[in-house]
Amino acid sequence: RGALELSMNTIVIIVIGITLLTLGLRWIYSLFGGLQERTGEIDEQLKKQISNLFEGGDESLIVRPNSVTIQQGKNKDIVFSIRNAISDGKEHGFSYTVRLTNTEGRNIEEIMGWITSSQGQEIAVASGQIHYEIVPVDIPKNAPIGTYRFETTLKADNPEGNSKANFVVRIVG
Repeated sequence: RGALELSMNTIVIIVIGITLLTLGLRWIYSLFGGLQERTGEIDEQLKKQISNLFEGGDESLIVRPNSVTIQQGKNKDIVFSIRNAISDGKEHGFSYTVRLTNTEGRNIEEIMGWITSSQGQEIAVASGQIHYEIVPVDIPKNAPIGTYRFETTLKADNPEGNSKANFVVRIVG
């Protein structure tokens, strides 16, 4: 009888444990389950805002955000939006380069290493379409605090699509 009572207590504890685990997992899923949907919504809103920026203008390149503040050892993404606004109605190839414009007293090679992008590679963009290039900026922990100005140059296979845009990276401690 004592052995039966012990095994009944064990079974009850196991059932309660599984129930709590299930409830805990459902709560965590409900808490974090919508994050992927939210990320998609934010991405769509960003694309819509960038499309609105292009309307009425003849720019082929927009950089957003054009100014970011990043702590040492952290990273942020910048979006290069490339629009094929060339009047011939054809698909064109675009490539971009990024360069540091305030170079005095700085290690240019090290600073340019913070920007991990596919610069120099050709990107095909159909007529009237926009291509979004996400460019990570990874700041090392030992990066000098300061303001860094960059210029992005967009080159197209047709000179009508060439463009430039600037962005600023501020590093804080």
